[in-house]
Amino acid sequence: MYVMSRCFFISGNQYKLRRLKFRAIIINIDKSYEVFSYYRKLIQGGDRMGNYLNPGNEKFRRMIQSEIYVDKTGMIKYTNSVLDTAQNYVCVSRPRRFGKSMAANMLTAYYSRGCNSKELFGKFEIAKDKDFEKYLNQYNTIFLNMQEFLSRSHNVEELIDRVKKLVIRDLKMEYPEVDYFDDTDLIECMQDIYAQMQYPFVVIIDEWIAFLGNINKIKK
Repeated sequence: MYVMSRCFFISGNQYKLRRLKFRAIIINIDKSYEVFSYYRKLIQGGDRMGNYLNPGNEKFRRMIQSEIYVDKTGMIKYTNSVLDTAQNYVCVSRPRRFGKSMAANMLTAYYSRGCNSKELFGKFEIAKDKDFEKYLNQYNTIFLNMQEFLSRSHNVEELIDRVKKLVIRDLKMEYPEVDYFDDTDLIECMQDIYAQMQYPFVVIIDEWIAFLGNINKIKK
């Protein structure tokens, strides 16, 4: 069985990245992570949002309400164009402070099923594209920030285990009706959800370079 999912690698440095068992959007940012409680109750457009599964669009909303905001939604047209191709693993390398965190928030707001972002994107470049609504808020989007997990882990195994448990918790809360073959296996859970619900996945991983840069430290 295969998890229907999409992947874009967006990196701040030149690294060789291994293929993940599930496809993902990986975005590395040089910015501290805003830690929210898992049980926060944020309502946006009437949809339920998890901490890691299907985040809302409040970060993107704050961005576009700032005095200085540069429209980079043209990037979404490109990511949409490679979703169903063999080129759906994309690595974009950019220097520090280039706006990678803004790109992460923008992509999350666009793809996440946890919100309705049509109005937010309506005045930007992507809204003029013929496929704008085709992909808008149509994906189970998992957003992870590796810095958060690094700060709470003593070794690589503990970090990976924490990621799995937290994401699986979100998945099971969102889809309690799914018949899970193994509810301790993240990939199996994603496969079961896609097989029974037919919602593809997009995974956004922030601070990927932070993980690579600290992997030796957390091994000790």
